[in-house]
Amino acid sequence: MGGIFPPGIYIGKVLKVRNDPHALFKEMLISPGARLDRLEEVFVVREISPSAATIGGVPDAVDR
Repeated sequence: MGGIFPPGIYIGKVLKVRNDPHALFKEMLISPGARLDRLEEVFVVREISPSAATIGGVPDAVDR
């Protein structure tokens, strides 16, 4: 994944968060903010730190 998305895009309301300490990601139940009939999955990135924008010393698309 890469690139910058415009701020303020409303995706939906978080109804429930499942935090499994052994899982790689948190699971969330979200009420969609729009009719998204074909939506199957959503990957939410809350914040990207400057060090996370590069992987293995190679700039990600965020830096291009």
